Amino acid sequence: GVTLVDVTAPFRDGAFNVKLHRRLPSDFSVALGIQGLATWGDTDGGSSGYGVVTKKFKFKKDRSQPWSELYTSIGIGGGQFRSQSDIRNDINSLGVFSSLALRVIEPVNFVTEWSGQDLTLGFSVVPFRELPLVIVPAVTDITGTAGDGARFIFGVGYGFNF
Repeated sequence: GVTLVDVTAPFRDGAFNVKLHRRLPSDFSVALGIQGLATWGDTDGGSSGYGVVTKKFKFKKDRSQPWSELYTSIGIGGGQFRSQSDIRNDINSLGVFSSLALRVIEPVNFVTEWSGQDLTLGFSVVPFRELPLVIVPAVTDITGTAGDGARFIFGVGYGFNF
């Protein structure tokens, strides 16, 4: 993945990220990744390794029905996943992060995330059923503890299977 930090100068600051993801039986998944594997410009995230486990809960047999699925994730990571006080005090530690995604209607999920530092609320939208493209508008730093105050963020993802 590629992260562009500022839309006013989109290619001035950014990072390359990598994640390996595996689906497991019983609607579990695991992933290992590195945010900021390589960076350019002025990014405050640095390099952040992580591991995460995800579980899908099915509420209805037909996933196209409203309120049909819930995805829960919990993980640990270094770097940007640490608490703000550990980052500020340069303490090399691991932080816990988590998220919930509830299918509202197909193709929209409500998403909430604790990053290890602060709260994010948003939506993920898959606009085309046969194309693994995901669009995520959100508001992050809702509690104001990550230093920059609440702000709009926007993500676009495309999935590949190997």
